[in-house]
Amino acid sequence: MREVVSSQRGSDELYRGAEGVLEVVRLVSDDDVRHLLREAVARDGTQRAYGIRVGIDPAIVCAVLNAKRAPTAALYAALGVDQALIVREGAAETTR
Repeated sequence: MREVVSSQRGSDELYRGAEGVLEVVRLVSDDDVRHLLREAVARDGTQRAYGIRVGIDPAIVCAVLNAKRAPTAALYAALGVDQALIVREGAAETTR
């Protein structure tokens, strides 16, 4: 489990991982993921080339870029994005 070492400006936080290694983690939205995807596609030249390189159907790449579907777990992994569930303070009390 990660331990928050310090909270920094914006949405970046510094965590101490399981082996004591410090890493910076930034919270991102699906829009941020689409931006990362656009950059990756631009580097590869086409959606098809990117999809083939990372093993994701180019139709999924297209649908995510056009906000027709949410990013898949495989796409998150290809972009180096980890998924996390966040519990807001007070949320547990409202679900009882």
